[in-house]
Amino acid sequence: MQTEDYLTIARHLSALKRPTLICQEGGYNLDFLGDCVYTFLNGFMR
Repeated sequence: MQTEDYLTIARHLSALKRPTLICQEGGYNLDFLGDCVYTFLNGFMR
């Protein structure tokens, strides 16, 4: 999965216009975690 994929996923979820709880699980690559979280939340909130 690429960082940009998180943007696509977030936009699809956001388009559902449903109450959504976002939680993180373990096992992340810490070198990319910040960018992935930022990209996801940015896509979800637009």
